[in-house]
Amino acid sequence: MSQHNADEQLCCCQTQNLINSKFADLNYNLASQECETRRAVQDAERDLIENNNNNTRQILDFLVQDRLSALQNENAALKTQLSQDAQNEYLLSQLRPVANPAYVVANPYTGQVYPNYGFNGYGYNYCNCGCNA
Repeated sequence: MSQHNADEQLCCCQTQNLINSKFADLNYNLASQECETRRAVQDAERDLIENNNNNTRQILDFLVQDRLSALQNENAALKTQLSQDAQNEYLLSQLRPVANPAYVVANPYTGQVYPNYGFNGYGYNYCNCGCNA
């Protein structure tokens, strides 16, 4: 082998090694970029899902707060009405008192005959003799 052939072989080997090295670097770069791309897609997907969850949570919080506020307002209105009713009842009992008996007594005029007074419990006796002439 001549020096020229040896140099050619050395040049071919170096070129082949350089090509193989560049392919390896290229494969590594492509794999790294693919990994970064996948990671970016996963991060974007996670961010979208998290944003969707936050929006849903905000809507639900608003609806719950709105319903709670409505119930509190209704409760306050009912308490006001109850207080007003109690106040009205108290004022009526003080301004226009109704007789409240201490105990219940039977009616003395029911079903009994009182001839001296012309009243028999059902009507008046006009002639006080038992006939209604």
